[in-house]
Amino acid sequence: MNTRIRFGLIIALIFVISGCSDIERDNSQSFSSEQTGITRQDLKTGLNHLLQEESYLLSVQQKGGKPYPATDEFTSLILEILKRGEITEHNEPLANYDVAFMFEGFQPIFFSIEQKKFSFNDGKVYRLTQWNKKQWSRYILKEINGEVMYDTFEKDILKQTTIADVNEDGEDDHVALYYNGDLRLKVHDADVMVMPDLTEHAISSIIPSHQFQHDLKIKDQRFLVGTTYHFTNKYGSTSFLDVFRYEDGQLIREWSSEDLSDVFEIKAKEGQVLHIEDTHNGELVKISLQEHDQKLLETKEKLDKEYFYVQHVTNYKFYDADRDGEEEVIVLIHAGHSTSQFSKSLFQIYDFNQNGIQYQKSVFMDSKAADHLRDLFW
Repeated sequence: MNTRIRFGLIIALIFVISGCSDIERDNSQSFSSEQTGITRQDLKTGLNHLLQEESYLLSVQQKGGKPYPATDEFTSLILEILKRGEITEHNEPLANYDVAFMFEGFQPIFFSIEQKKFSFNDGKVYRLTQWNKKQWSRYILKEINGEVMYDTFEKDILKQTTIADVNEDGEDDHVALYYNGDLRLKVHDADVMVMPDLTEHAISSIIPSHQFQHDLKIKDQRFLVGTTYHFTNKYGSTSFLDVFRYEDGQLIREWSSEDLSDVFEIKAKEGQVLHIEDTHNGELVKISLQEHDQKLLETKEKLDKEYFYVQHVTNYKFYDADRDGEEEVIVLIHAGHSTSQFSKSLFQIYDFNQNGIQYQKSVFMDSKAADHLRDLFW
């Protein structure tokens, strides 16, 4: 039976040695017996080269400790983290590190947890653009077949269920939405990041308004993940929606609310009426302008070929808006005018089914048709 060993993160004291940084000193040593017989000059370097490999063997060495091999799952998570790295503008040297990642055939990657930087010690320093530095404290060492290995990062399960066989192996499959420093979705053997760099405070805060609320909807091989952060801002809250498709052992993101952009094209203004066209389906809509709206637009001589664009996705609900027995996804959006401060809130209605997510229509909040939708949110 596997024995689970949980280690806390140990940050080593930094010793300053004149004329020699920690990395320069440690880079002259042999890091892994797997690379014995290979000279330092023979080892490849550079993030681009590393990410082009088809298979990986990884050992991990905490500063001052001994190296341990990593499982495939842990290796995949480390590679995903490294993909978030961008070369820093000044390429300043990385003098100290906390852990070294040793991919077979490559120079060691020296990683500074606190600085969120890493380097092959080849003159280039990469900084992670999206990474929760507390994630590293969640690593798990496990004894597997008598060998201690880096296995995974500790998971907090947020949503889980069992669904019909998605990979056609004759057995039902497990689905989980979980947190390990990132928000992730796992379906059978497929695992994908939904949102990077979430703080634990947003997952487990004792203040409900500071927490993220999560939803998981499943239609055959389609998975909708919804997340709302209720902490008050000028819009009230912030929501994110993503739809994934399970195919050939992978989860593929095929739609995201973060990709929403233009929603209406302004066609003309006639007195107190604004004529606009829905860019999704070509439907023509009339907006009655209030006095405040008129003032915001009065300086505009021409309004054609201008747009309302999505400024903020505020919230969402699941509701059977058309009374067909199936819930639609109702998304509350704040849309702004492209060249003035004129803005409107509206509801976008989507179908979510086994074919994915499909846009149906938009309803402006101040219209009569929105009465029953407003009641969902307030």
